[in-house]
Amino acid sequence: MTKEDLLQNACSLTLDQETAHPFLLLSENNNKVTGSKARQRRQSLTKAFDYWKQVLCVERLVGGQCYWEVDWSGKGVFIGVALEGLCKRGKGMECGLGRNASSWSLHCTNDRYTAWHNNIEHEIAINVASPRIGVFLDQLEGTLTFYSVASEVTAIHMFTAQNLNNLLYPCFGIEQESSVKLVQLNRNFTFSI
Repeated sequence: MTKEDLLQNACSLTLDQETAHPFLLLSENNNKVTGSKARQRRQSLTKAFDYWKQVLCVERLVGGQCYWEVDWSGKGVFIGVALEGLCKRGKGMECGLGRNASSWSLHCTNDRYTAWHNNIEHEIAINVASPRIGVFLDQLEGTLTFYSVASEVTAIHMFTAQNLNNLLYPCFGIEQESSVKLVQLNRNFTFSI
């Protein structure tokens, strides 16, 4: 797909402060998340991840096509989607993004990409890690595709699964001294909240 094709499905996302791990700092109107050394004060942590340093988006994705981009920096980040019932309490793999059957993710570091689903890691061959990643969820086809975004968009990994057409949330895992920022794209379409 071309960048123009992808932008036809651009959606506007917002990080959900209620689900953010206490050591994740949300800023820029909940468009940026950074791994912090200091515990963040929040009104309630009942819906937050308590072990995995992760945060969901507010928007629910169901039944359509959605494209978004993020800028990432630091040691490493996980970018992906999770089914609505992803566990948030405890250290188990059932809570980790890409570590279970309920989530899919791309792990980005400065020297490599790996794709994760059901705790199975797939190495991705790349020349240069891009600081911008595009994500295209096509629930009509049951596919989730990650793109390296630079002067051109290059598909780097695709997941295909039947349950990708269920209710999903964009999700991010943030290592210490790392961050993810949601990119505001030209065409904005918001899924229901």
